[in-house]
Amino acid sequence: MAGGARPTSPDYVLVDRNTKLSCASQDHALAVRETINLIKTSKDPNCCQRVTASDGELGEQHLRAFQDNEQAIPTILTTAQKLSTGVDARNIRNIVLLRPVNSMIEFM
Repeated sequence: MAGGARPTSPDYVLVDRNTKLSCASQDHALAVRETINLIKTSKDPNCCQRVTASDGELGEQHLRAFQDNEQAIPTILTTAQKLSTGVDARNIRNIVLLRPVNSMIEFM
């Protein structure tokens, strides 16, 4: 964004590009997912999904769909440590860190 302007519109939530959001906790990942689903422009209810240890098989299904380049949804995953060492998904365009990162290895 030019001049350091901050996004002020729900249109800023880009649901057409695969994005992984790394959150501080499972509750934080849930809150971020719910917020994005409230302001997103996509009509698909599964556009943004949480994938954490407590999500079990449903979370694994969302992760597999995210990794599958033939699947259009979900395009945004919120996580909390579960995918901190990486995820094998070729089409990730954005990685957003919404938590402190104290390790260069984890950051890379």
